[in-house]
Amino acid sequence: MTTVCYRDKVLASDSQGCQGTYYGGSFQKIHQVNDVIVGTAGKLDEGTKFIKWLKHFKPFRPKHPPNRFNFDDMQALVVDSENNIWYYHNHMYPVKVKDIFFAIGSGRFAAMPAMEAGASAVEAVRIAMKYDTQTGGDIQTLSCSKQN
Repeated sequence: MTTVCYRDKVLASDSQGCQGTYYGGSFQKIHQVNDVIVGTAGKLDEGTKFIKWLKHFKPFRPKHPPNRFNFDDMQALVVDSENNIWYYHNHMYPVKVKDIFFAIGSGRFAAMPAMEAGASAVEAVRIAMKYDTQTGGDIQTLSCSKQN
């Protein structure tokens, strides 16, 4: 799957692509879309559809995507221009995250405790790479453009 982490205005992810147990190359999993930064985990094609859908909203408004999407195996983390964290999963109703950090993907079980202990988003992805076989490759980062 992957690991995407957000903390202190930085979104970080791994770049490894997997198809079951097959390593499938390197992929961009975090993106700047209009006024938000977004990371996706799970099926890459569903993540691409989600990114394309988000491009229609200027400015970003947390909304439920149309039913034509199959988000059964895709999660998304969206950070808006006010540094609010929005989590999309399952039926894709956006949930506002109250914490100051968050992680999605198969490596989240290593990344969340790492950030709880003070790790940055980048450090949390690096730690997840040690413990999650579906997290690997290079670490990618994006920063929020607006500083509060």
